Amino acid sequence: MPKNSYSMENNNFQKISTSYKNKNIAEAYDKTRFSSLIGRSFNVLEKRCFTRLLRFLKKEKDIKNVLDIPCGTGRMTAVLVREGFEVMAADISEEMLKVAQKKLSYAKNIVYTVRDIKNTGFANNSFDCVSCIRLFHHIDSQDRIEILRELGRISRHYIIINLSYSSFWHRIRRKFKKLIGQGLSRITVTEKELAESLTKSALEEVTRRSMLPIISEDIFITLRKRNDS
Repeated sequence: MPKNSYSMENNNFQKISTSYKNKNIAEAYDKTRFSSLIGRSFNVLEKRCFTRLLRFLKKEKDIKNVLDIPCGTGRMTAVLVREGFEVMAADISEEMLKVAQKKLSYAKNIVYTVRDIKNTGFANNSFDCVSCIRLFHHIDSQDRIEILRELGRISRHYIIINLSYSSFWHRIRRKFKKLIGQGLSRITVTEKELAESLTKSALEEVTRRSMLPIISEDIFITLRKRNDS
């Protein structure tokens, strides 16, 4: 790794964290990303994939409480509430939490808290499951490993993440999308990079689901600690 590469990665993480603390960005987040036909379709598919994973995990373990971090405006928090979990919704942005609270005002089983995902302050094994959705599309390897270690520390059983998967087919697809001017995730992860991140964070894969096989590079992965088999 070049001498200044981690500094650049860390700066990107800090830039993202800072931008979402802006009130205008937080209030416009859902409209900006999920109001178009493509955005609405993506939202439905993402929630469906997340729901299927949650229901699979409920059959494997007695999962009661879930931490959703970063919860953002509460898109996936709403899924957790619907599935009957006790939910802790955490985000570094107080403004994003305000939007989530307004959207989910009907729900009584959510606790909201401002937390830094790299240093959450929770005790070891605080949650049966931790969900971390739409974060790893934006951050590079060193931050990814650091965050996975923290999520593993505070999770009793499972961690659910999603990311943009980079296979040979998906790399060809990305080149085509770039040619026609479609938006792309900033960060993709190869199988080798994923394996390295999991090894360094002492986690292992339980299962994975593609949001839309072949068409989408977005995948959801369930992880657990290596000693929790």
